[in-house]
Amino acid sequence: MDNTFDISLADIVVSHAASHPQKTATVFGERRQTYRELEQRTARLASALAQQGVNASEPVLWMGQNSDRLLEVVLACARLGAIVCPANWRLSEDEFVHVLEDFAPRVVFWQREEIGTTVESARNHSEAAKAALWYCIDKEGACEYESLLTGGRAELPALAVKGTSPLMAIYTAAFSGKPRGALMTHQAIITQGTLFGTLQEIDSDYTFLNSGPMFHIGNWMSTWPTFLFGGTNIFVRRVVAQELLDIIHRERCTGAYLVHSTQEEMAALNCQGDWDISCLKGFPGSPAWSAMTSPGTSLWHRRVGGYGQSETMGLITFTAFAAQMSGTHGRPSPLVVIKLADDQGSEVAAGEVGEILVRGPAVMAGYYRRDAEPEQRLLNGWHRTNDLGRREADGSLVFIGPKQRMIKSGVENIYPAELERVVQALPGVNAAAIIGVPDTKWIQIVVAIVVRESGHAVTETDVIEHCRAHLASYKKPSRVIFTESLPRQASGLVDYDQLDADHGGGNYPGGSTRSR
Repeated sequence: MDNTFDISLADIVVSHAASHPQKTATVFGERRQTYRELEQRTARLASALAQQGVNASEPVLWMGQNSDRLLEVVLACARLGAIVCPANWRLSEDEFVHVLEDFAPRVVFWQREEIGTTVESARNHSEAAKAALWYCIDKEGACEYESLLTGGRAELPALAVKGTSPLMAIYTAAFSGKPRGALMTHQAIITQGTLFGTLQEIDSDYTFLNSGPMFHIGNWMSTWPTFLFGGTNIFVRRVVAQELLDIIHRERCTGAYLVHSTQEEMAALNCQGDWDISCLKGFPGSPAWSAMTSPGTSLWHRRVGGYGQSETMGLITFTAFAAQMSGTHGRPSPLVVIKLADDQGSEVAAGEVGEILVRGPAVMAGYYRRDAEPEQRLLNGWHRTNDLGRREADGSLVFIGPKQRMIKSGVENIYPAELERVVQALPGVNAAAIIGVPDTKWIQIVVAIVVRESGHAVTETDVIEHCRAHLASYKKPSRVIFTESLPRQASGLVDYDQLDADHGGGNYPGGSTRSR
């Protein structure tokens, strides 16, 4: 096979060992390693996984928080052609069981601290889990992860991994009630990472603090560029404001994934200037935050914005591409072409609303193990985003919103169908509908509209605690409103517009709505 015109992440980790041998590649607490050491460790891990039967297209699951070892696992699997899924560590037991059954991993790397009880319970209730090999990443005493890695060889046989092969599965899009794993290829990661790194002015001197959740594409949109350009990735297990201040001060971080609420907490802690975080370049925030950080000067920082989704490896349109444009979500990147289409796939006229269709190397390779399903979202060679947009007269894009309802709470996407399925399974509930209500801190809060079964006295606490038990806590309703019936359209479907009007719903994703 001629690989002259192909490249994968496996090739890049080897190349970096030669090009940046002494440069610090990763930091996690007291652990530090150079690119040469990263190449050697990922080679050993790949060898060890191959000995356990992991080869091309085999699924490997990460059930843990942020760690330098997650990047090692992904790069080791890149060298084998395997697929890695970083699961959302905030999931409930039931949700973990769904991921285990749907992904059916050959190997699972799991974390005992903080989430171990939930992980082990899900493991005990999953048939797929019984067939997997499990390695704890933080077990006291002899670490199972390190023991596995030590058993591998430093040199791997030459393996040809194509750039079009999938490498990562990111669970997303629960419009139908159950999330699915969107497959990101080496090609998508490399091309998107190169573009986004250029927009952010990332180079080998860049130090990025991975403080965002690595089960989301958002954080990886800076992790991968930092790796690709030979910079330093620092990992923190989860967000603790004082720990972030310590790391930024000590390591002189250039960038970090920080939501507004975390910035405000950090600013309050640093009101006396105990930490010097002026090295951090970012977007303007509150006066206190802006005073202790430095303004980013890149195109990305000066003209932030765009449209994208996990299925397209992040943003595919950018407001950075022009100083003036009519559309609020910019123009397509050079890596994709976009069409606004009707239900049959025919392009609509400028100024009309249509579904956003996409082609290009940034598009996912499908949903994991879902090739035969109609929701594969392909139409005549185009990826259907399930999102609505409008092309303005000057050719720029406005994102209108999802074709099906979605709620935005902070940086999290919450899908009403998934939550409604759980609420309606609670004994005593006859029917339920979920809406989003505007909130100054979170963009929206989740409100459940519930119809009780006759003779039952289900309470708000019952509903909220039932959701907390079966879903990630951030998905649970903040309020529950009980009603005699749900408004219906002539078709018999729930009239969500009427529910919004009756109960203050609104501010759904689209237009000017932004994550905080």
